[in-house]
Amino acid sequence: MTISPIPNNASVPRVVSWNEFLNVNIDFSDWRTDEFDSDTLTLVPDVTNPRTLVKNCDRTGCWVRIAQNSKICASCVTEFKNAKSQKELLYEQFVLSVRPERARLRPGPCAVCNCPRTASSKGLCPSHGSAYRQYVVNKDQNASVENWVRARKVTPALQPLPRCAVERCPFDSKKKSPLCVTHSERYQKSSRNWKGLTIDIWLDTIVEPYVDATTGSPYASLAATPFALLREPLRWELLYALQQRDLEGRSGLNAIYLRILYLKLRAASVESLVGQEACGWDAKMHANMRGFLKSIQWHIDEGHRQWLGPESQDPRLVLFRDLDLRTNRHTQYKTRALDLRKFSHEWVSDSLLGWVRATSRSPGEISIVERAWKIADAAIPQGRHDPRDLTISDMDLAIRAILRHSDNPQYQKKLILGIKKVLEHVRADERLRH
Repeated sequence: MTISPIPNNASVPRVVSWNEFLNVNIDFSDWRTDEFDSDTLTLVPDVTNPRTLVKNCDRTGCWVRIAQNSKICASCVTEFKNAKSQKELLYEQFVLSVRPERARLRPGPCAVCNCPRTASSKGLCPSHGSAYRQYVVNKDQNASVENWVRARKVTPALQPLPRCAVERCPFDSKKKSPLCVTHSERYQKSSRNWKGLTIDIWLDTIVEPYVDATTGSPYASLAATPFALLREPLRWELLYALQQRDLEGRSGLNAIYLRILYLKLRAASVESLVGQEACGWDAKMHANMRGFLKSIQWHIDEGHRQWLGPESQDPRLVLFRDLDLRTNRHTQYKTRALDLRKFSHEWVSDSLLGWVRATSRSPGEISIVERAWKIADAAIPQGRHDPRDLTISDMDLAIRAILRHSDNPQYQKKLILGIKKVLEHVRADERLRH
């Protein structure tokens, strides 16, 4: 199936759920076939794909994927700082040095005969590892694991333990925890920064499963995004929005931004982004990140509007793309809207709606008028529901509020002119004159 942009006037019957609408319009077979696994819903960015904004760490032999404007990964940064503190080392020399192979803990049986538990360190399970360390401290500091195994007194075999609760983790859990030693340490580290964090919440929102039973999780190193770990319909919303962005062909996919967004949404247990502002991001961000989030948000909201159909859309949320705009810019004003739902006086929102739809307006003009009337709407007393009850003092309140809003005389003039434009229009329009 090859997806295509949904026409603006498209309408889907409401008997189809939002999840079904998204799944029908997501391409699971032909979208980024070298990067996206439709079975696991995992996107692993390809550094050779010109449509994907990601690259490998600049250090020789390091395959960790980072942002295109970065130089080396976080692990190499730490290693460089440690090496530099011990001796003078130029950055250029460090980048040319080959990154040593990181020793990855492999699962295997405990070295003690007949022990049914998996080894976690030095070839021993945690229980026998503890016994070995005590033997080294108390009896023989130079004893190797092999010598200790041969010299130890034969004891009854330990009872097997269940596997770690982290999906596909090959190691045994601890006696008093559903997690293995490594994941217990990671959980404790997370709980120090998250008050009230439980293991169940941690498993559901923070930790990522191993890709297989023989290697550690590479999701972070590969800048990969496992959509299946997100809640529904959020996972489908993000996939739908990303594919719609690709169809436009205007910008590449920033894999680092996507993973940052995925981590934040998963940690917050977000179920849907419909109706949010910039994907619900409430922290400071780079302008490029803001643009990425807004494009994701726009495609999700636009898809939701088409799923609802025109009869279910709020007429007081006027998208710029639905207006006759007077502009020389080729980019659609996708993320811009005149939100009349925020005005407390109905006659104000009615007047603005009539004004903005009357003729072609420029985006800048609409923004100034909206700002001016928001200030005026907040200044006018709440009891003035009928325009005929307004007095000169009410206009004075609005104008004084505008003057307090800015100290710039030119901007003040623009805002007051925005008030005047709407007043003149509604007075001249018989349908709005009341």
